[in-house]
Amino acid sequence: SVVACTAQSSSPTAAPPKKVMRYFAAMCCAWVAAGGQTCSVDMKNCTHHNSPFDVSEHARVDGPWFDYWLAVGGETKTWDAMDDHQRAWLRVEMTARLAGARHAEVTVTQRKFSLNQWLASAKSPEKLNEARLEAFRKALHKKNIKTDELAARLKHEAKLGATGTTLSQPDRRTFLILSFQRTGSSWLTEELMLHPCITCREEVFLKRHNASNLYEHWPEESKYRALVGLIDGNIHATTPLDTGFYLEKYSGYNKTREDCAAAPQACGFKWMVSQGVPKAWDSWFLRMAVDHDIGLVFLHRTNVLRRYFSAYDKERRIKKKHVSAGGKGHQAAPRLPDFPLPVGSALIKGLEETYELNELLDEWQAEADEHGARTLRVSFEEMVADKSRALKSISKFILGDHPWCDAGKFSYEALDEGKRVHNHPLSDNVTNWKDVVKTLKGTMFEKYLTMDGSRLP
Repeated sequence: SVVACTAQSSSPTAAPPKKVMRYFAAMCCAWVAAGGQTCSVDMKNCTHHNSPFDVSEHARVDGPWFDYWLAVGGETKTWDAMDDHQRAWLRVEMTARLAGARHAEVTVTQRKFSLNQWLASAKSPEKLNEARLEAFRKALHKKNIKTDELAARLKHEAKLGATGTTLSQPDRRTFLILSFQRTGSSWLTEELMLHPCITCREEVFLKRHNASNLYEHWPEESKYRALVGLIDGNIHATTPLDTGFYLEKYSGYNKTREDCAAAPQACGFKWMVSQGVPKAWDSWFLRMAVDHDIGLVFLHRTNVLRRYFSAYDKERRIKKKHVSAGGKGHQAAPRLPDFPLPVGSALIKGLEETYELNELLDEWQAEADEHGARTLRVSFEEMVADKSRALKSISKFILGDHPWCDAGKFSYEALDEGKRVHNHPLSDNVTNWKDVVKTLKGTMFEKYLTMDGSRLP
C-alpha cells in the first residue's frame, strides 16, 4: 500500500511549531528517497536538521563525476547499497577530485610511463581494464590523450580509492570553528593565533564580489577540495592543489593553505553557518570530519538579546560609515551614543533567529558526537567570564596530546583582556529599555533581560 506523509496544521488558524514542521519534512524526505510519489513538503527545499538540501539534485547518477568514480574503482553494487545522503556526499567528493584531476599537470615521469610495464608489475594492487580507462577518458573530456598518459594519470588518481577516505593523515591537526556572526568568532581566532602551535584563520569560505560587483559563492566541490588541501599531509604551499585555486576569489584560502603548510601542529579556520555549512554538513562534511579526525568547535552566543543588540549596532554603524561591512566587532570604532532597539514583533523575530542558530549548532554537535567526531562546545559568555581558562580549554582540545608542540613559556594568562565595544549592561545603552522590557515580559526571552546585569525599570 502507498501512504503519503503530510504536514498539515492541527488547527486552521495556527501554524504548527517549527520543530514539528522539521520532523514532518524529514519524514517526507525519507519517504520520497525511499520511492514515495507524493509529499506535501516542497522537495526543492527538503529539510534535514533544519537546512535546505535537495536530495534529488545531489543523488542522481549522471555526469563525468560518476564516470570518474567508476574509473578509480567504484562499483555499481556499492552505489546500490548507499542511501541518498551517502550518494550526495560521493557526488560532491568525486566532482571535487575530478576537478583536481583535470587541472593536474602531467609530470615527466607520467609522460614516459609505459602502460605495458605497469600492467605487468607485480606490485600493482589491481589492473586497469579498458572500461575504466575509457570511463576516465570520458570524465576528463580529453579524447585525444595518449593511452599511456591516461593510464598514468588514472594510476595516480586510483591511489585514493573510490571513497577518498585514504588521504594520508598529517602530523598537524585540522580543526574548524563553526558559528554565526556576532559571537566573538573573530576575537577567538585572533587569540588562538597567538599560540605558537596553532594557526587559525578567518572566514575562508566568505563570499566575495566579482568584477560585476555580484556576490560569488564557493561551489560545493571547491569547498571539498579546499579542505582536502588542508588535511592531506603531502600537500605543501609550494605545490598548490590545482590551478583552479589561482583565481582571486580564492586568495584567502591560498593564504590559509600557506600558513597551514608551515604549521606542523594544528591548523584551522572559522566557517559561518551562512556560508553553506548546512548543505555541506548533510551531504559530505560530517563524514569528512569523522573520517579525518577534524576537530569541531561549536561557538555559541548564549545571550541572544546581547547578540541582537551587537548585530543591530553594527548595522547602524555601517550605515553611518564608522566600520566596514567586514569589520570586527571587538576592534570596531568607539561605541556611538546610546540608541533605541526595535521592539514588538521585529525584536521577537530577531531573537528567535539567534535562538534557532544556537539550536542548530547543538543538533550538529549531537549528530557529530553520535558518529564519533571530536567536538567541543564553547560560548562567548564563557570567554568573557574567564578568557584564559576558556582559551586553554580550546587549545588543549585542538592540540590534544600532540608530542611535537613545544609552547615554551607561553601562557594565556599573560595576555591582556583585549577590548570590547559593549562593556556595559544593556539597560545603560538602550534608550527605550522600558519598551524592550515590556516586549519581552512573559516570553521565553524574558530571562535575558537581566543576564548581563541590566536593571529592570
